[in-house]
Amino acid sequence: MDKITQINSTDFQFLKITGVPPVFVCVGTDCVMGDTLGPITGQLLTKKHNIPCYVYGTLTSPVTAKNLDEYFNLIEKKHPYNPVVIIDAALGKKDDIGKIKISNTGIIPGSAYKTNKKKYGDYAITAIVSENTPKGKEEFKYVSLNLISSLAETIAQNISMCF
Repeated sequence: MDKITQINSTDFQFLKITGVPPVFVCVGTDCVMGDTLGPITGQLLTKKHNIPCYVYGTLTSPVTAKNLDEYFNLIEKKHPYNPVVIIDAALGKKDDIGKIKISNTGIIPGSAYKTNKKKYGDYAITAIVSENTPKGKEEFKYVSLNLISSLAETIAQNISMCF
């Protein structure tokens, strides 16, 4: 059974530090099940929770490895003073699957696959969806939709409680 680590809105208080609304960049694609966390979270933030922040990356308009630089160029121009929070699925230890992690250093999307070497964002919210092993990387394609949607809802709900 998939286990979601309990977090609460106090874990997300860093979103209020600067006094300007953060920009959320929800990274991923709906072409790979394990990578849908970002776009599903973006969809929830914009359609269900309607947060008063900027959100890039939804199911209908995904932010992926192919267009990430393009989005960041746009964000740097449109939102130069807003903190940028990356939301992405991640690989990790088997015991960490289902955990949501918050970082104040941004992330390197796709680093487990060595597809990217550039760090993005001021903060990162990642959810471990599969094990960082050769088998886990293969299983990333077939991660449980229940796990992904539960993690996405948990992240979106806790973010919305901050605004």
